[in-house]
Amino acid sequence: IPNVLNNGSGSPSGVEAYEAKLLPSRIYGGIVHCEPGHNVVRVYLPQAEGAGFKAETVELIDGRGDPWFRPVDVATAPDGSLMIADWYDPGVGGHRQADIQRGRIYRVAPKGYEYRSESLDLKDVDAACRLLCSGNNSVRYAAWQSLAELGANAEEALTALSKNEDSRERARAFWLLTRLPTTGASHLQRASEDSDPRVRAASTRMTRNVDISTAQALLTQLVDDRSAQVRRAVAIALRRYHKEDFAPRLWARLAQQYDGNDRWYLEALGLATEFSWDRCLDAWFELAGDDAWRSRAGRMIVWRSRGTETLGRLSSLLSDAETPERELPQLLRALQFNSAATKREMLLAIAQDAGTLPPQRRRFIVTEVLRQISWSDSIAAGLNAVLQQHFRDLPRDEDFADLVMRFRQQTHYDELLTLALEPQPDDDRGIRLLRFLVQQDYVEVLQQHLASENPQAAALARMLAMTGERSALELIQPIVLDAEFDVETRRELVRALSTNESRAEWLMKQDEAGNLSQELQAALVFALRVGPWTALSQRINDLHPELVEQPSERLPVAQWMKMRGDAKRGKEIFSGKANCATCHKVGEAGKDVGPALTEIGSKLSHTGLYEAILYPSAAVSHNYETYVAVTNAGTAIKGVLISETEDTVTLKTEKASVHELRRDELEDFKKQTVSLMPDGLHKLISPEEMADLVAYLSQLKKMSPGS
Repeated sequence: IPNVLNNGSGSPSGVEAYEAKLLPSRIYGGIVHCEPGHNVVRVYLPQAEGAGFKAETVELIDGRGDPWFRPVDVATAPDGSLMIADWYDPGVGGHRQADIQRGRIYRVAPKGYEYRSESLDLKDVDAACRLLCSGNNSVRYAAWQSLAELGANAEEALTALSKNEDSRERARAFWLLTRLPTTGASHLQRASEDSDPRVRAASTRMTRNVDISTAQALLTQLVDDRSAQVRRAVAIALRRYHKEDFAPRLWARLAQQYDGNDRWYLEALGLATEFSWDRCLDAWFELAGDDAWRSRAGRMIVWRSRGTETLGRLSSLLSDAETPERELPQLLRALQFNSAATKREMLLAIAQDAGTLPPQRRRFIVTEVLRQISWSDSIAAGLNAVLQQHFRDLPRDEDFADLVMRFRQQTHYDELLTLALEPQPDDDRGIRLLRFLVQQDYVEVLQQHLASENPQAAALARMLAMTGERSALELIQPIVLDAEFDVETRRELVRALSTNESRAEWLMKQDEAGNLSQELQAALVFALRVGPWTALSQRINDLHPELVEQPSERLPVAQWMKMRGDAKRGKEIFSGKANCATCHKVGEAGKDVGPALTEIGSKLSHTGLYEAILYPSAAVSHNYETYVAVTNAGTAIKGVLISETEDTVTLKTEKASVHELRRDELEDFKKQTVSLMPDGLHKLISPEEMADLVAYLSQLKKMSPGS
């Protein structure tokens, strides 16, 4: 279903449809929304657009001046005023609550309007009808139950209500009237003829209150309604009647009125016929003609369809040079939603038929189709021919690499290594390619490239370390003791080898034998102290007591916080000395490991920023908790949990490297109490630089409208 409105970032909380009449009429029918992330309460005013909706935003309460204002829920009181629940806290999200003892409730009402309530006289039918129009959910529910119980005794009063000027009140009356066993059908007919298309649309949902023949008559009447809103509602109502003979015919008439652009309308057609695609498509072809599916509207219906013939028609559209190029990605995407028995053969045919298309179009189609084909001996010969021809045409890029790995084309592994070692703005691709090559037993070639005289050897060693593969660690182990390599590279390798218990044991023995330089010793001490190997951690502490950090005195944070920082210098510190950009993004810059900080100044106060920087493990942000996975081979991988299934877990390390691990390969997998973000930043930068960094982070706020 399309979005009515894209709200961007934030922490969405409670919503309420405001249907009282105490506040200004402009917000009547609007959706009141509490947004604690931005300290505001908004109202979204929906407007019809085609078969769907768009919305205008009005800010009801602007609390940006009070960083403790965290509105989380809203309700309409019986007198029509709004009650806003304020969480009252300097932070938002996850587990960063600073004050769990207090909260606030705000009441929004016209100035000077005193709160009032009244007793509910639900036994009086006229009073119950009036209360049915209340903006308060509880009052309205009580009135509904009372009127439903009265049944025919409430018909006269409800009929009068169904003629009110307010269409919402008319609709509420019709919902009760259509439940009446003897006269419900006549009231449903009146609802279907209402002047407001929203009431007519609601009448299609009221068909659940009547028998099938009455429902069929109403839907047949509204299938050609002048309002796309009503026709969308008819389509969704047809879903309930997908087994009935009349449903495909009515669906075909709705499909005939689709303009090819209205996504709301198209999705309603899809919802309507989820259980009967073949019957509905046949009815549409019979009504519209055999070539209707080649028009813009027809192509989009085929794209959305899941029928038996859909795959063949998608194939024809892809091979048709008249199909606009801009539509190719979505048509190719639709192939993934089809489960036809002949899908593998059909996909191969699409790739083969693309040979006559222009080069750019052919490369795009064949690449996307090959990504969806699964290997089978029955198509091996044809698939190999397509692959070899495609590799001759394909530039050596991400698409080429993906296909070589997907189909394990060994003759192109040397080219994968070349791609892995190319300078990249983000080296995660190179790590992914190297991980694949190691898994494919390509170690002999990699060993040749690790020779110290090779100018790319150091970069290759560092990237192999980041793969976490046992065979890769075996390859880089000798380099730790090779003085021909620079010290920083060898320190990085020490950190990587320390994630594997047997490699860490080897490092420990090298240190005990006096084979590690002082720089490597310091790296090993830190790596083993933060690692999961308890016995090794104790051994390194005993071996190097002079390098073990002693408990520090209480930090003079209060004095530091009084300093005025310079945001411009803070930006440089963020990207440089403090290494923040290695894990956090601001806009498009930085790595996506920890939470994005693009609007952190809107979420954390000055105090909260200092706390988050100096004590990162005190309150780990929700969804950014650190996990450690220990493989059966003894390798420990620490990172943020990206995804988790019954069979796999996927972690992203502090280097932004992604590791998908099979559960049957894991000896242990658990959540940590410490953050992936290291503490001790105050040892890397001065208090003055800390103030600069906080000044920079404080001004990272959501842009106000019109800014």
